[in-house]
Order: sequence, then structure tokens, then C-alpha cells
Amino acid sequence: MFLSALALPLLFAAGNASAQASPDRKMQREIRRMEHDLDDMLVDSSNFLVPGYHNARGMYVPGTGMIFTFSSSLTASRGSAVFSVNKRHWMLWDDDDDEDDDSDKEHRTIHSRGIKREERQYKRGTDEMMDLLLDDADSFSSLRAGEWVQVVAYFNDVDYLWDKDIQHLAVKAKVDDLRAYAAKSLSADQARSKMVKEEY
Repeated sequence: MFLSALALPLLFAAGNASAQASPDRKMQREIRRMEHDLDDMLVDSSNFLVPGYHNARGMYVPGTGMIFTFSSSLTASRGSAVFSVNKRHWMLWDDDDDEDDDSDKEHRTIHSRGIKREERQYKRGTDEMMDLLLDDADSFSSLRAGEWVQVVAYFNDVDYLWDKDIQHLAVKAKVDDLRAYAAKSLSADQARSKMVKEEY
């Protein structure tokens, strides 16, 4: 359900979604490997907050490439955190907000600091997504020249992004650039400069 909803605008951008072809076994292995590596990155990250493994989902869209999605919050967004299996979302709050003797000024200070922490973690998380694409640069041999590898994040309960009306972050790299990086024809900085970041 989540994957379909998240990938829908990307499918429309790619053209007729009905033209999708079932990936062959080689491509399926590459998708599973990237899903596993993305899950590892999210669980080990000090920036992304996820409930555990099996959060990443991948798919192939002909003419577009591979799209990998995940749902997350940021660790700075939690004072305490409870994951509701039934509601399937993170319920986050700051313990400091429950103190009866906190003044309005203290609340604003706490909120402001939280926003700044979220901003830093969002930027570091974006870098982690880019690094993952470089780390797996040689993992997409089944893609055709000109196709893309995209990592798309859906964020829950992040005040910094809420204020900017951002729910999704997409980081994508053309497979040609990833192959050039894997072949050492591009440096890491050059490969990163060719990546596309989209927020919506």
C-alpha cells in the first residue's frame, strides 16, 4: 500500500504505468540486495528513525529505472517514541512538553532547538542516501543506459519539514554516472554533483 502510493507520482512521470514489465531474476536479485543495504543503512543511522528491518521497498519501472522507498522520522524528533503496529506510524513527543512548570519561553526554546537538530539530521540523512547510491554503484548491471536509481523517503512527524511543506525526499542518480564512478572515471564528489535531489 505504502509503496504504491509513494511511487504513484513517479510512475506518472515515467509514462504509462501499464507498460511495466516484470523484472527478470537478475534484476530481482539486484533489487533485493539494494533493499537489504537500504535497511541496514536506516537501522544503523543516527539520523533516520525506523521501526526496524524490512522497511525498504524496491521496484523497477521501464524507462525510468529502480525506485526504492522507505518511511521514517528523524531521531531528533523524539523525546519519547512509541511505534503503533495498528496505526502504523510513529507517535512522537518531547518529554519536556509535559513539565507543568515549563514557561512558554522554555517551550519555544526547546522547540527551536529541536527544529535545528532536525535540520542537521535531515541534511546528514540526505548525505547518507547519496553515499548508499555510491556504495552500491556496481549493483545495477541489469539497468539500461539512461535509466535511474532513486531512493525516496517519506517522512512522518518532522516539524522542520512540516514547516516547509515537505513530506518526501527523492535522491536519484543516473546509472551511467554510477557505473562511471564504479569504474573510477568519476570521483565521489563528481558523482554526487550529478545526483538530483527533489523535495515535495
